[in-house]
Amino acid sequence: TIHGVYWRQIRLLYGPFLGEAAKLAERELLKGINAITAVTMEAAEHYRSLGFKVRHIPNAIDLSELPESRERVSDPQITYLGRLSREKGVDLLVEAALRGMKGLVIAGDGPLRSLVEHAARRKLLKFLGPLPRRKALRILAGSDVAILPSREEGVSTVLLEAMALKIPVVATKVGGTIEVVRDGYDAVLIDPRVEEVGEAVRTLLEDRSLARKLAENAYRRVVSTFSWDIVQQQYLKLYHRLLSHP
Repeated sequence: TIHGVYWRQIRLLYGPFLGEAAKLAERELLKGINAITAVTMEAAEHYRSLGFKVRHIPNAIDLSELPESRERVSDPQITYLGRLSREKGVDLLVEAALRGMKGLVIAGDGPLRSLVEHAARRKLLKFLGPLPRRKALRILAGSDVAILPSREEGVSTVLLEAMALKIPVVATKVGGTIEVVRDGYDAVLIDPRVEEVGEAVRTLLEDRSLARKLAENAYRRVVSTFSWDIVQQQYLKLYHRLLSHP
């Protein structure tokens, strides 16, 4: 299963030379595979253009795993859960906090951890470190806004979980995110720029009617399309086809 165009992430992190090397390596690794799935249409179309047969099956979450309780650690609470890296846009969040965005809560681990820890020591944000999944979901459930400022993204599980918990979302217009949510209907979509991060968060905190509308629409969207009960049927059909045609 392909979760994104991986060589682009390598290029973003390590430069064009390694990006091209990763592209060549991907082509070799995918040869001879019986079935390839991709969680985004963007990734599916990209790898089809390289000559591979790729089936689009979206990412999904198990709604039964969502917490019944909520945990607040800040007021307001603007939550980011995930890898602390440049492709995830964590540096944009730290800069937004430096410019005055209040209530930022970050949980996770990764190469930008020291940057986040330094900001936390300056009381610009709260850093919770890497958390067990259940604890992280309770923190997410207690949020006023969930934020996903990625520069590259497939279909974020945290995005789907926030939608299912009816937490209004600010996310960037990249990758599979734009296949899941629509700007002004079930999320606020922005470019990965620090100015837009702060403005979008402020909009949702000040306009609670808009925040509720987006959250309700997002909930209906995730339940109807990105629930594991629905998506698993697509995988079962694929497995049955493969087993009947060895």
